[in-house]
Amino acid sequence: MMLHDERGFYAAGLGLSLVTAALVAMGFVFLSFMKMTMTERADMELHQEIDDALRMITADAEESMAFSVHDSSGSHRLAFQKARVDAGGGRGVTYGTRSDGARTKLCRSRETVLQPLTGESELGDVTIEEFRAEELRKGCLHIVLSGRSQRTGHVYRQTAEFALEAAR
Repeated sequence: MMLHDERGFYAAGLGLSLVTAALVAMGFVFLSFMKMTMTERADMELHQEIDDALRMITADAEESMAFSVHDSSGSHRLAFQKARVDAGGGRGVTYGTRSDGARTKLCRSRETVLQPLTGESELGDVTIEEFRAEELRKGCLHIVLSGRSQRTGHVYRQTAEFALEAAR
């Protein structure tokens, strides 16, 4: 039989257990929310990097009078010859992939300057899975750009088509 003074110890022990369980549950909910937030942000960075890279290719294609596609030893390159000298002082722009450790980046090069367009994000760890440019018919260019977030494993793919004069 319980004495009158001992009931308080049992109530305190039960209350402490309930508070501990509630704190553990809140910690679990918080960590789950943070994981979901990081996953969403990594996917947003994947979409943004692929969209921005294709937007830059589109802008260079609009200013170009000719293009050429080069395949060499597993590397695919796309070169544009602009109609006028642009703000950077050049007329030629080349796009291609470059491996950087575990990631493959899409890069834009002008004369001696190499500018990575993908793979520089904080969370996404974006790697290019496919960069392909092919001439569908004379003057029509089809571009496929596909990237994967190494954090989430999700893939995002964009395509574009242009009608230009092909460089021959």
